[in-house]
Amino acid sequence: MYFEDRFFINDEIYCEAYIPREDCPIVIYAHSLGMSYRSGYEYFRELLKRNIGCVTFDFRGGGYSSKSKGKTTEMSLISEADDIITVFNHVKQWDFIDKDRIILLGTSQGGAASAVAASKLQNDLRGLIILYPALLIPDVAHEYNSLSEIPDTQLFNGWIEVGKCYFEDAWNLDIFKEIGKYKKEVLIIHGTSDYIVPYPYSVKAHESYENSQLRLIEGAGHGFSGDKFRQCMSYVNDYLNKVLK
Repeated sequence: MYFEDRFFINDEIYCEAYIPREDCPIVIYAHSLGMSYRSGYEYFRELLKRNIGCVTFDFRGGGYSSKSKGKTTEMSLISEADDIITVFNHVKQWDFIDKDRIILLGTSQGGAASAVAASKLQNDLRGLIILYPALLIPDVAHEYNSLSEIPDTQLFNGWIEVGKCYFEDAWNLDIFKEIGKYKKEVLIIHGTSDYIVPYPYSVKAHESYENSQLRLIEGAGHGFSGDKFRQCMSYVNDYLNKVLK
């Protein structure tokens, strides 16, 4: 390993970096709601075999075990997109990587946040991979009839406390129009048996992008393991072979 480090950005965002060699491309991993930087490790093991550097981090307020600052009640899809951009801008300053080959990879809410971040980063970014992205968040927000009905805090999905900002930030977000602003090639992977984020959300995302690949994994749920993970990685590797050449 050429370089390995654990560090904070702005004393707020905890990160880990694994750099296999100088001048390598980089994948920045964004975790799912309530998860942590550790959930990126299974992808990193495969990417490092290809001499692709990896950066993982905890969202501010992203979960109860987060090493980053912030409360879960202060977190939203938009705050997470901002965190991704902060990490990207930090990594972009490193002189020992290929700054022109940085890719975002996000899962679930981290995938949706990566898609929003990509729309703002545009040509600074080489590619975007979103796995079972939680693009349903604005629809969930509108299960309330008005912003005034949203409580200051609530137990979302019965297990994580979120604040009013979680739904306020998504209230006026036309998420498919927003993510569709990103013009480079996108890889979307989703399981057909995902009952947390139904795969038609990824079908709609695919239709919103000018340049995307949609890969559906038959029978996979919200996350991939075993043969489903290997199938996912085969799609990821094919995509990387194309965008990193």
